[in-house]
Amino acid sequence: MPVKRVKIKRSQIKKDKFIDLTTVIASDVKTNWRKYFIILSVIILLIVGSVYMINSLKKRNLEGLAKLSEATDILFSGNYSESIELLNSVKSDYFGTFAAKKAVYYVGVAQLNTGKFDDAIVSYRQFLKSKSGIEDMRAAAYIGIGRAYEGKQLADSSILAYEDVINKYPKSVYAPEAYLSMGRLYEGKYEVNKAIDSYEKVMYLFPESDYAKQAEFYKNMLEGALDPLTQMQQGKVENKEIK
Repeated sequence: MPVKRVKIKRSQIKKDKFIDLTTVIASDVKTNWRKYFIILSVIILLIVGSVYMINSLKKRNLEGLAKLSEATDILFSGNYSESIELLNSVKSDYFGTFAAKKAVYYVGVAQLNTGKFDDAIVSYRQFLKSKSGIEDMRAAAYIGIGRAYEGKQLADSSILAYEDVINKYPKSVYAPEAYLSMGRLYEGKYEVNKAIDSYEKVMYLFPESDYAKQAEFYKNMLEGALDPLTQMQQGKVENKEIK
C-alpha cells in the first residue's frame, strides 16, 4: 500500500524554524544570562539617555529663544551695543541651537547699523554658512551683505550680493528690494539701461508692492534724464573713470 505524502506548508516550515531559534536563544540566555543582562542594560541606558538629551535640547532651545527675543527687542529699540553683547551670549551659552544660529544673523544687523561693515559681512556669511533659518531670513542676510558693501562703497560687490537674493530666493519678500537696490547702484555707475531694466523687473514681477511704485518713480526720473546721463557715461568711459 503506497504511503500518502503529506505536503508541508511554507508557513509551517517558518514556524518550526522560529521555534528552533527561540529554543536556542532561550538555552543561550540561561547559559550566558550575564551577557544578555549587560546588553539589555546598555539598550535601556541608551534609550533613557536619548530621551534625556532630546528633552534637554528642547529646553535649551526654548531658553535660547527667550534670550534671543530679549536681545532682539533691545536691538530694534536702537541700543546696538547692548544687543550685540546679549546676542553674543546667546551664541555662546546656547551653542548648537536654532536660537544661537539666528543670533549670528542679528549680530550682523547690529554691526551693519553701527557702521562695522566688515564685521557685518563676516556675521552674515557665518549665518549663511550654517544653512539654517527660513528662506526670507537667508535672503535678508544677502541684503545685509549688499548694504555693507554699499557702506564700503564697493558697488560691484554689493550688486553681486543683491543678485544672490534674486537668483537664490526669487520669491522672497526681499527680492523686489534687491532689484530696486541694483537699479540704484547701476544709476550710480551710469549704466542707465541696466538700471531701467532692474526697475522694470520690480514693476513687472511685483506690481502690487510699494517697491513697484518706487521703481516706477525712479524709472520715470531716469528716463527724463536719459540723454544727459548717457553723455556723462560716455565722458567717464573716455576719461577711463569707468569701464
